[in-house]
Amino acid sequence: MQICDNGRVMKCPNCAKEMRPEKIGGTVYWKCAKCGALWFDNKENDFLTLSEAEMLEKDNPQTSFSKVELYCPRDHKELKYDKHYFRCYSCGGVLTSAKAIVSEKTARAKEFSQSANRPFTLGQLKYVTIFTSIAVFLGINYFILKNLNTKITTSSQAAEISKSIALRPVSNGKLALYFATAEPFYSAALFKNSAKEWQQAISDHPGTNHFLLIEQPTEITLLRVRLTAESGESQLSEEIKIAP
Repeated sequence: MQICDNGRVMKCPNCAKEMRPEKIGGTVYWKCAKCGALWFDNKENDFLTLSEAEMLEKDNPQTSFSKVELYCPRDHKELKYDKHYFRCYSCGGVLTSAKAIVSEKTARAKEFSQSANRPFTLGQLKYVTIFTSIAVFLGINYFILKNLNTKITTSSQAAEISKSIALRPVSNGKLALYFATAEPFYSAALFKNSAKEWQQAISDHPGTNHFLLIEQPTEITLLRVRLTAESGESQLSEEIKIAP
């Protein structure tokens, strides 16, 4: 049984069957084994590449959304359709099919290609210059402020992990480890038992949803999570005890 962040079983908004967490690249998503519907938290689908979307389409059956009204599995707000996705404007999550993701990624790539090949007028170049100057100014200030606050942010996020992390048994003697952060981080898990110490990468690119499948331990094992900001600032969580 898979438990979502609010402590309840994640039910598919389309067919009400249980959804299970999956991972492709560094992106965590939830999949319904019956109808093939996919759920992404907080716009995580934006991090998918077109090739990853095509892999999802190959591995997932075509999904048919037949309900007139669909509701968010996180906060039960009504989902609104926006051409490609059924979107929750409250939590930022989206319900979709693998085919729709490929369609959206392909359309976005086509639009970008067309706009990149369109020549600028003199008036447009003037505005581009102005906005570029503003963007550089804002970017420099943002970089300075972010560097000043990175340690505090990383420390506070690492401190929250021991309170919010979910550890759930899954099939074949596996244990699912899942937690979320307010800001994107790289993450890794550091394990220690009476015999050895080892570590495993969780997210190898900055993300807010962190998911890892591990072997169910045969003895008490201590876990610490390392968060690393894009600036390189790193922080360890408190120790978390995993019982056999």
